[in-house]
This record gives sequence, C-alpha cells and structure tokens, in this order.
Amino acid sequence: MHKHRLIKTIRATVGIIFAVVTLAAVQALLIPKYMSGVYEGALIAEYYSANKQNDVVFIGDCEVYGNISTVRLWEEYGITSYIRGSPSQTV
Repeated sequence: MHKHRLIKTIRATVGIIFAVVTLAAVQALLIPKYMSGVYEGALIAEYYSANKQNDVVFIGDCEVYGNISTVRLWEEYGITSYIRGSPSQTV
C-alpha cells in the first residue's frame, strides 16, 4: 500500500515539474523582446517610451531597419518618422 502511494506521489511531482518547465519555456517564447535583455528589443522599448508624434511609422523586419534613413527623410523632406522594425525579426 505504501509503495503504491509513493509511486503516485512521485508521478504527481514529476508531472508538476514537467508542467512548470513547459510553462516557463512557453513564456520565454512569448514574452516581447523589449521586456527581455535582448539589445534589439531596447529599440522597440524606445518607441513605446517616446511621446513624439510621427508623420510616418515604418513597420517591418530587418530590411526596413537597415534600409530606411529617418534622418535623411527629415533633412531632405521635413518628414518625421520612426522605424518600428528591428533586426532578426520575421514579418
């Protein structure tokens, strides 16, 4: 009888540990980058903390991040803009 109870306790403990590890892994996958220690995520956090109004907001992946110059848009056309893309992101 005690052996059966011990086996149930071990199974329950292993199940709980498995559930906690699985939930922690899922949370790590779903947490936004700007809330973690990823450097590129800090670029996204800057957008949310900025209180400026922009004429254009570019949304996209690393192609947007690397190929659009917000400074040039401002200097040549007077357009205020923000790049909401970041490196290593898929669309």
